[in-house]
Parts: sequence; structure tokens; C-alpha cells
Amino acid sequence: MTDDELRRAVERELDRYAGWSRWLVHVRDGEAVLCDDLDDPVEQHMATIIAASVPGVRHVDTHHRARCPHHSPPTAA
Repeated sequence: MTDDELRRAVERELDRYAGWSRWLVHVRDGEAVLCDDLDDPVEQHMATIIAASVPGVRHVDTHHRARCPHHSPPTAA
């Protein structure tokens, strides 16, 4: 499975769990990074378990979107 296919599979499973597209998912070499606007450790744990259950995902990290390494920090206007 390609990284893009993994990303879509993880998004599909997380959307099924949350009921909406809450998480932004990034995948590189089978390593998934999940970002959202809430900083809830229980939800992060659940999202990690769900993402890790997708075949091909080798590792999962979760971040608040403001601290996600895949997003630029907001700039002052």
C-alpha cells in the first residue's frame, strides 16, 4: 500500500470512529502523524489505536494541530 492509500485508509477509520473528519492525517514510509484542534489525551490514545490497526501503518504519533510538524506555525498579521 502506498503512503497515500494508507492515509486515506486511516482517515476513513478515524472518520468512522469520530463521525466527522476531525483528524488531519499525514503518512510517510508507513509512519502516520495525526493532528487535530483538540488536545484530549483519551481521544489521542483512541486515534492512535485506530490508526495502528490499519495494515501497513508502522508507527503513529498524535499532535495538536498548532504543534504538528507538518503544519506551519501561525504568523502574526
